[in-house]
This record gives sequence, structure tokens and C-alpha cells, in this order.
Amino acid sequence: MTVLTRSAVRVVLPVLLVAGVYLVAQGYSPGGGFPAGAVMLGVILLVHTAFGYSRIARIVRPKVMESIELGGALAIILALALGWLLVGSFAANWLPLAPEQTLRSGGLLQVFSLAESVEVGSGLIITVFALMGLRHDWARDPEGSG
Repeated sequence: MTVLTRSAVRVVLPVLLVAGVYLVAQGYSPGGGFPAGAVMLGVILLVHTAFGYSRIARIVRPKVMESIELGGALAIILALALGWLLVGSFAANWLPLAPEQTLRSGGLLQVFSLAESVEVGSGLIITVFALMGLRHDWARDPEGSG
């Protein structure tokens, strides 16, 4: 990539990271973990496009990403199951609620949104990079039997 493209990516990445953090922090309304996870994928793809695979190779390894995804899934299950253990109902809010329009006013939904962003982001990264690694040509061979 050109110097201009790399410089533009360096300017845009912090803005995207702040947008992703905002979506997680205000995850119960508006946004949430799913769009924050998609932003995480977008950041990884921008770095891959501008600087090459070598910049993200340590992060995008299958074992690393699968461990992160498993951690997000376990965090979701644990947060929801704690409602059953502490309050008596699965997915019940067990965290104290702060005043409206503050960072902790979402209670359990804040925890769920953070865990969901990790789960969705890592799952999308696994999926996209698995598809990028495919070497199968899906087009029909005009000269062959297919």
C-alpha cells in the first residue's frame, strides 16, 4: 500500500477503536456487543489491508482466536448463570444499577455487551480469515467437465 493509504489508516484506526469502545460502553442502548465486534473485525481488516498479514499474524492465529472466542462465550454463560445463583432466575440482573445515563446504568447488560463483543468479534475474525485462506475456485471450469 502507498504511504498515503497507510497514513490514512493510522488516522482512522483510533476513531474506529473509540467507536467500538463506545458501542460496548453504551451496549444496552444504542448499539451493543454485536456492532462492537464488527468494528473489531473492521480494525483487523484495515490493518491487514494497509500493512500486510505480518502485522496481525500473532493475533489472528486460529488457536489464539478460538481461545478468545471461547472466553467470550464462557463469560456470557457465567454472567447469565450468576443471575440464577444470586437472584434465583437465569439472566436476572444481579448487579446494582447506577443512575440513568451513566456508564454502569445498564447493570448485567453492560457485562453481557462486553462479553458479546469479544465473542462476536473473534468469531467474525475466525470466519473471515478462514474464508480468505480458502484456495478452492468456485467458478465452473469452462474447459472441464464441471
